[in-house]
Amino acid sequence: MSAECPLEKTEDALKVRIDWDNRRVRHDKFLLWFLVLFWIIWAPVTVFATSMIFLSEAIGYWLHPSVKEKIFCDLEEFASRRKLPIAFQRY
Repeated sequence: MSAECPLEKTEDALKVRIDWDNRRVRHDKFLLWFLVLFWIIWAPVTVFATSMIFLSEAIGYWLHPSVKEKIFCDLEEFASRRKLPIAFQRY
């Protein structure tokens, strides 16, 4: 293997073989664990938030009614300022 590249490619008539030296590959365990923890938290939060967008009537089950009313009023005010066609049904 050459000094500048840890990979070595060997070609035969029927196969291609790639060898590498693991001792020269960088081992960054901090980055690995950071990404593992990030995805363990990020993926469920994203799924939950997306499901709440599509199941807007489910918001009432996990939010206090006054908080829900404030959120819907803020959204309607935001939509009216930007002239967006949005309206919520109150139950």
